[in-house]
Amino acid sequence: MAQNPLGSFIPDSQKANKSRNSLKTRQLSIQWRKASWWKALSLTMLNAIATLPKSLPRKVTALAIATSVIPVATVGGIAYTLASRTITEQIIAEQENRILGMRGVVSTTINRFVEDAEAIAKSPLLVNPQQVDTTVSDPSLFANTYLSTKATEEQKVALLNSFIEASNEKYDSIAIVDTTGKLLYQSHSSHSFNPYKDYNSEEYVKRAIETQSPAINNPSTNLSSGKSHLEVAAPIKNTKTGEMDGVVLVQMSAEHLAEILRYIQGQTWEYEIVGPDGQVFAATEPELIGHPAQADYEGFSESWTQTSEQLHKGLIVTRIAQDKNDREQVLASFIGMTELKGVQEPGWAVGIVRPTVEAFTHLGRLRQVLLIGIGSAALLVGITAAILVKRATRPLLAATKAVEKMGHGKLHTRLSVQGEDELAVLCSTINNMAEQIQKFVKEKELLQKRVFELLVEVDPVSQGDLTVYAKVTDDEVGTVADSYNYVIESLREIVIQVKSATNQVEVTASNSGELVQTLVEGALQQSEKMTAAIQRIQAMADSINAVSANARAAEATVQQATETVQMGNEMMTLTIEGIVSVREIVTETSKKVKYLGESSQKISTVVNLIKNFAEQTNVLALNASIEASRAGEEGKGFAIVAEEIRELAQQSAKATDDIEKLIFNIQRATSEVVAAMEVGTEQVVSGTKLVDETLLGLNQIFTANTQINQVVEEIVRATMEQSQNSALVTQTMTEVAKIADNTAKSASDVSTSFEELLTVAQLLQESVSQFKVQ
Repeated sequence: MAQNPLGSFIPDSQKANKSRNSLKTRQLSIQWRKASWWKALSLTMLNAIATLPKSLPRKVTALAIATSVIPVATVGGIAYTLASRTITEQIIAEQENRILGMRGVVSTTINRFVEDAEAIAKSPLLVNPQQVDTTVSDPSLFANTYLSTKATEEQKVALLNSFIEASNEKYDSIAIVDTTGKLLYQSHSSHSFNPYKDYNSEEYVKRAIETQSPAINNPSTNLSSGKSHLEVAAPIKNTKTGEMDGVVLVQMSAEHLAEILRYIQGQTWEYEIVGPDGQVFAATEPELIGHPAQADYEGFSESWTQTSEQLHKGLIVTRIAQDKNDREQVLASFIGMTELKGVQEPGWAVGIVRPTVEAFTHLGRLRQVLLIGIGSAALLVGITAAILVKRATRPLLAATKAVEKMGHGKLHTRLSVQGEDELAVLCSTINNMAEQIQKFVKEKELLQKRVFELLVEVDPVSQGDLTVYAKVTDDEVGTVADSYNYVIESLREIVIQVKSATNQVEVTASNSGELVQTLVEGALQQSEKMTAAIQRIQAMADSINAVSANARAAEATVQQATETVQMGNEMMTLTIEGIVSVREIVTETSKKVKYLGESSQKISTVVNLIKNFAEQTNVLALNASIEASRAGEEGKGFAIVAEEIRELAQQSAKATDDIEKLIFNIQRATSEVVAAMEVGTEQVVSGTKLVDETLLGLNQIFTANTQINQVVEEIVRATMEQSQNSALVTQTMTEVAKIADNTAKSASDVSTSFEELLTVAQLLQESVSQFKVQ
C-alpha cells in the first residue's frame, strides 16, 4: 500500500478541539511579533531625536513630544497586542470550526457514497441465486458465479440506471465485475468503465475482495482533463453461502464534492481535499489538482513532515503561509479524516485557506485607529510644546548670543540681570567671566611684550655666539631668562669638550687608519696562503683517494686470484682422486689380463690334446679304411664311415691348428697389454706424485694470497683513514680560510669606518668651530 506523507488521522473532534489551544498559542506568537510595530515606532522617535540639529528649542520640543507620545504609543501597543490576541483567537477558532464543518460534510457525502454502493451490492436481483438466464448470449460467462438470475441483462442494467437516477445523477457509472475481475455489465453513462480491463489489478478492488468490505480508490487525476474520479468497490455476497459472487463498482466525479462545498467559496475561503498519497484531487483552484498539498504553500513545504505528524495525532494544523500561485499570505488550516468507510490508510485530509488580508481585516482597522490617535496626540503635544519652549528658552538664547560675541572678541558685551532665579545667576556669572577675561587679556599682552624683548636679547645665540647672556628680571620672564643663561653656559662647556674630543678622534683615526690597512693586507695574504694550502691538501687528498682506489682494485685482484687458486686446489684434489681410481682400475685390469693369459695357456694344452685325439682318430680311420677294403663288399659301408671319420679328424686337426694360432696371438697380445699396463701404472704413480707436489704449491700460493689480501686490506683501511683525515683537514682549512676572508672583510670595513669617522670628526670640528665660546 502507498504511504502518505500526511500520516494517519485520528477521527476525534475532542482531540482536535483540545489541540486548538496550542495551535492558537503558536498563531498568537506570530501575531504578537507583528504587533511590535509600536516598539519600532518608539525607537524611530528616539533615533529622530538623537539626529536633530543642535538647537535647544527643537531638542526640548522633540523631547516633550517623545515624553508624551511614547507612553501613549506603549499603552496603545499593549492594548493592540491584547486585542489582536483575542481577535486572532476568534479568527482561528472560526476557521477551525469551519474546517470541522467541512470535514463533516465530506465525511457524510463519502459515507453515503459507500452506503449506496453497499445497497446496490445487496440488491435481490444480484444476490439471490437462481438458474442460469437462457436469454444471455453466452451463458458460459456465468459458469462460476451466482450472479446469473432469472433477471435478464437488460433488467440488471435498468436496475443500475435506476440507482443513478435516484441519486440525482451524482454518480457517473455503476458496473458489476465477477471475482475474476471481468466486467459483466454496467449502466449507460458517458463516463463508463472500461469493459476490457482486468479490475482485479486495481488496488481498491483487491482490497475489497481481501477485506470483504467496501473500498474506495486512491483518487487519481487525468492530466489531460484535470478531473478526478472517486470509485468504490462493494462485494456482492451470496445470501445462502456467504461467499462473494462479484463486486459492484460505483464511480462519482470529484466535482460533486466541489458542488457541496460551494458555500465555502462564497465566503472568501478556498478548500483542498488530499488523498492518501498526499496529492490534491479536489480544490477550489483547478491548477492545484494532481499536485502535492504542500507544494503551493511555502510555510508548509519546509516543515511538511512536522505537519504530517501533527495531522497523524488528530490535530488541526493552522499556519500563516505564502501562496505561491497568488503571491499573497494566507491563513491555512488542515485536518485529517480517518472516519471514512473504505478509504485506504492513512486516510484523507481536508484544508481551507483564506487570505490574511481578509482574515485579519479587523486587526488592520484597529492598527489604523491607533496610528491616527497617536499621530493626533503627537501633533497637539508638539504645538503646545513649541509655544512653551519658545518662552522658556528666550533668556537662554540671549545668553548664548552674548557668549558668542565674547567668543569673537567683544569682551565689553554684558547681560542684563533680572530677578534671582537660575537664569539671573547664569547672566551674572557670564558678566563676571567677561571681566576676568579682559583682565587676563591685558596680562597676556604685557607678557608677550617681555617675551619679545627676551627673544631679541638671545638672538645672537642663533648665530653661534655663546657669550651672550639674557637680562634677568623679577617677573616670570626673568625666571625663563635665568634658566636660559644656565642652558647657554652648559652648552658652551659642551661645545668646548666636543672640540677637544673631535681633535683627539681625528688624531686617533689618522693613526689607526695605517694600522688597520696593514691588518687588511696581512689578512688578505693569510687568506691567499690558506687558499694555496687548501689546494695542496686537496691534491694530497686526491692522491690518497687514487691510492685507495688502486688498493681496492689490488684487493679485488688478490681476492680473485685467491678464489682461482682455491678452485685449482679443488680441481687438483679431484684429479688426484681420479688418478688413484685409474691406478686401481689398471691394477685390477692387469690382474684380469694375467688371468686371461693363464686361461689361454690352459686352452692351448686342451687344444694339443684335441689335436692328438684328431691324429689318433685319423690313424684309426685310415686303419679302418684299410680293413674295410680287405673285407670287400661287406666292408664297403664301414669304409665309407671310416673315410668320413678320417675327414672329420682332419678337420678337427685343422681347427685345432687355427685355435692354437689364435691362442698364441691372444697370449702375445696379453703379454703386450700386461707390459703396457705396468708402464701405465708406473706413469700413474709418477703423475700422482706430480699432482701432490702441484697441490702443495697451490696451497702455498693460497697462503701467500691470503697474506697479501690482509696487507692490501690494511692499506685500504689506512688510505681511507688518511682520506677522511685529509677531508677533515681540508674542511678545517676551508673554515680557517673563510675566517681569514671574514677577517679581511672586517678589517676592510673597520678601515672604511675609520675613514668615515675621520670625515665625521672633521665635519664635527668644522661645525663646532662656528660657535663662539670666548
